[in-house]
Amino acid sequence: LPATGILAFENTDAGITAAKTAGLKVIAIHSTDPLGTSTYEDAHLSIDHFGDSALDDLLFEGQTKWRK
Repeated sequence: LPATGILAFENTDAGITAAKTAGLKVIAIHSTDPLGTSTYEDAHLSIDHFGDSALDDLLFEGQTKWRK
């Protein structure tokens, strides 16, 4: 698959950086950060948990919620 067609779910800043370096869109998951030390500021989208309604919105709105 091309990198532009893949979403990465990450819970640390290091994971977000790695995924973005690979050219992936990144969704940060706050509730799974084991140490609570990540800022998530480089993620394209940040959510609190996998049940967050922002994920549902992506299905209907495409990439309008992505940060560049």
